[in-house]
Amino acid sequence: MNQTAKAFEAGKRGYRVRIPFGSSHGTLNVSSTGAGGAAASSATISRHKIVVPQVLHKFVIGSRGGTLSSIQYETNARIIVPSKHDKCDFIEVEGSSKEVLMAEQRIQHIVNANIQKVPFTHFISLPISDVGVQRRVGDFQKAVQQELPTVAERLSMTNPAQLHITAGMLRLITPEQVAKAVEMLKSLQAEVCGLLDDKPLVIKLGQLAAMEASLSQARTIYVHARELDESSSEKLLQLCAMVRGVFDKEGYFDEKRPFKIHVTIFRSKWTKQGLLGECKRGSGGVVDATSLFKSHGELSFGACRIDQIQIAKRFWFTESGAYVSEGSIALP
Repeated sequence: MNQTAKAFEAGKRGYRVRIPFGSSHGTLNVSSTGAGGAAASSATISRHKIVVPQVLHKFVIGSRGGTLSSIQYETNARIIVPSKHDKCDFIEVEGSSKEVLMAEQRIQHIVNANIQKVPFTHFISLPISDVGVQRRVGDFQKAVQQELPTVAERLSMTNPAQLHITAGMLRLITPEQVAKAVEMLKSLQAEVCGLLDDKPLVIKLGQLAAMEASLSQARTIYVHARELDESSSEKLLQLCAMVRGVFDKEGYFDEKRPFKIHVTIFRSKWTKQGLLGECKRGSGGVVDATSLFKSHGELSFGACRIDQIQIAKRFWFTESGAYVSEGSIALP
C-alpha cells in the first residue's frame, strides 16, 4: 500500500505519522452522531463525535502519538483529539461509515482496557457532621500529638470536618456520569426511609482498630461505627448494602477490597494514594501504633445522627473543610 507522511494534531502537540493515500479528512459507551443526524453511507465522508472522557484521551493518543497513528493507519479514518485545555469529553472521527465504525471500535477497546487506570473521583459518603463528635476527635488527635509525639509525627490526621463512612468508591469522569449517579442516589430516597422505618439512624463512634493485622505495622487507623440502638444493629449495614447493591448493579463499582464499615482518623504519612484510591505502601509507610492502642484503644467519641448520604468529590473541600457534595438524600 502506498503511504505518505502526514502531520496531525492532538491538542497543541503535533505528530508526524505515516498514513495510506486516500485517507479521509475529518466521535463512551461509544455513542456517535453524524453530520445532519443521518447515517453516512460507505461512499460518504462524514464526521462523528464519540464520547470519550478527557482523562482517557492520552490512552487513545499513546506514547508519542503511536496508538493514534496505528488507529488511523488501520482504519483509514481521520481522528481529531481536542486540546486538553478545551476540556472536551469527546473525540471526533472522520471517514466513511465503515472507517468510522472501525475507528470507534478500536477506541472503545482502548477505553475499556484503560478505564481502571483512572483514579477514583468520588465516593458514596455518610458524613459525620455532628459538631460535638468532630470536636472530640480533634481533641483526641491533639492529645496524641502531645502524649505520643514519635507516633504522631508518622501519622496524617483526618480533618474532623471530613469524618465519614465510605459506602463505595466511584469513578465519575464526565459531568453526565456525575449527574446520573446523583440522580440514582436521589431515586433511593423513599426506599432508604422505608428501610430505616422513618426513624433516625444514630450511631456511636469508638474503639480504635487498624486495617492491618499487626499494630506494629499499621497504615490506616480507624474507629468503629455501631448503632446506638442495639435492637436495630443491622440497619447501618443494611443501608450501606442496599445502596451499594443498586450502584453495583449499574456497573459503578470495581473495587476488589471487601466492604467494612469504619471511620478513618489516621493514616501513615508515608502511605500514598494510588491510581485506584488504594494505599500504595512503600517500605517506610507504616507506623508502630502499639503504644497508641495501649493508651487509647477503648476510647469513645460519643453518639451522633447520620443525616444524609451524599456523592462526595475526592480532594475537593468546602470552606469548613468538609468534602464537596455533588448531591445528597436526607435520612429521617
